[in-house]
Amino acid sequence: MNDYIITNRNIGLEKLIAKLFIFFLPFKMFSPLYPLSNITHGLANTASFLFIIIGLLLVLLRKKLVIQNGYGGKIFKNFIIMWLVCDLTSLVMAVLLHDQVGTIGGEDTFSAVLKKILFSFAYILFVYYGIEVWKLLSKDEITNVITKSIDFCIIVGMIQILILFKISFAVAIYDFINTGFNAFSSSEIIRTNKIAVLSIEPAYASGYLCAFFIPFLLSRIIYGNNTNKTIIRLILCIMLLYFTKSTTGYTLFLVEFVVFIYVFLAKSKISLSHKIISVFMGLSALALLIIIIASQVAISSNITSVFDKLLSNDNATSADRKLFIIVDSKIFFNYPLLGVGNGNQGFFYQQYTPDWMLSL
Repeated sequence: MNDYIITNRNIGLEKLIAKLFIFFLPFKMFSPLYPLSNITHGLANTASFLFIIIGLLLVLLRKKLVIQNGYGGKIFKNFIIMWLVCDLTSLVMAVLLHDQVGTIGGEDTFSAVLKKILFSFAYILFVYYGIEVWKLLSKDEITNVITKSIDFCIIVGMIQILILFKISFAVAIYDFINTGFNAFSSSEIIRTNKIAVLSIEPAYASGYLCAFFIPFLLSRIIYGNNTNKTIIRLILCIMLLYFTKSTTGYTLFLVEFVVFIYVFLAKSKISLSHKIISVFMGLSALALLIIIIASQVAISSNITSVFDKLLSNDNATSADRKLFIIVDSKIFFNYPLLGVGNGNQGFFYQQYTPDWMLSL
């Protein structure tokens, strides 16, 4: 009887940690294990990393860390093999390139690759714990926790929007909340005229909104219940996305919106005429969104300046993004078999960066 009680208490604690892991997943600025950031290559920058460590320890106390057979288990094993092959080829290239590229900033190829190998093991554990969370919690429990996380982020985001409109009491409320999170400060919100919800910069916020929150809410409209509440949350999340002023976020949302219309119509059991009307309304809404977004993604509100931002060689922000594509492409063509090793890309930026970028 005592063993039964202890087991149930442990499971209860595991479920609590699993829910905290999900709830804090979007919070990129609250990082109690920040000293481990370099080892985990950024994974420790999230609050959820703390709950991953605690959760894995609880799983280890309950059972061995084993990978169960089945379709999901096979996929996870292939995932591990992929990382191990990448780590092995990186080590090989670290040996081959060590004398050739030397040391930059006190770092050689071995130390650069080692960080990525440690990250790969941390990421494997991250995915493994995610699988355990799905076993511990029901679909409804996971849905409820994600919904609560979205609601909290929406509240904080709305307070940040009030700050943009110079509402003084919003600054005091947000600064109080932010003492426990160290997110984008109220002064940065005012200076940049952007919001970052519960992250350290607007780009991160748009990433979480478009990769996590908005797809989740769109799927709930198609497959879930409480459609009215879901639509309200979706509208508020789109509002938050708008005020992040992120070109990438806007683009991702437009893609998601088009896919949503297609899936929604394919799954719905309405007549052809209603589907045609839905398509028309959806495309009209999409056109309106494009017009609204086009006025925010560039310095001025004309389409020409948007393309100038994306294509011009004089735009420093765009140049930083294009740099990765240019350098990585040259690395691929010069080292097509094994690459240069995960972590060694930095040794090639000096010789592969175009002259026009160096002058920016």
